Amino acid sequence: MDYKYIEQLLSRYFDCATTPSEERMLRAFFSGSDVPESLVRYKALFDAQRSLAAEYPSNDFQQRVLFKAGIAEEVEAVPRRFSLLKVLRPFYNAVAAIAVVMLAVHVAQATFGTGDGVAAEQQMADMEQADTTNTPTLETLRAVGNGQTTATASDTLGQASPEQMSQPEAFTK
Repeated sequence: MDYKYIEQLLSRYFDCATTPSEERMLRAFFSGSDVPESLVRYKALFDAQRSLAAEYPSNDFQQRVLFKAGIAEEVEAVPRRFSLLKVLRPFYNAVAAIAVVMLAVHVAQATFGTGDGVAAEQQMADMEQADTTNTPTLETLRAVGNGQTTATASDTLGQASPEQMSQPEAFTK
């Protein structure tokens, strides 16, 4: 097969004299698998162009370059997309920091007390008083140890046996 026309197009291509349709023909020819050995060296050039075409710059690239060079007017701003998560992220961090500080203060108060000495002393006095009112006297303990099962109103054990529950006069003595 004679590839003279392709060689002529290549010559014109390297002289920058081809039309866009002729360049598309060259790209289509070199993208195929039946390229002759005499033209294989050009296949890599067109393959590279095809792979670089996928890495296309943004639509406003040319306008930005011209503006930086001082040739074009002001570049039109491209609106950016913001997600709500990215906008609120600093607030999430602030809320987390406040929560950690509040937790630390609460743990410190629970561990070391409230700092109010009067309330702590009152609480200790209430605990001591509750402890002394529920403690049986020595006489009551001796009576129980000797086998006495009836309780009197002055006893501080606070519990009655089943026999005493059936006898209401034992509590009125």
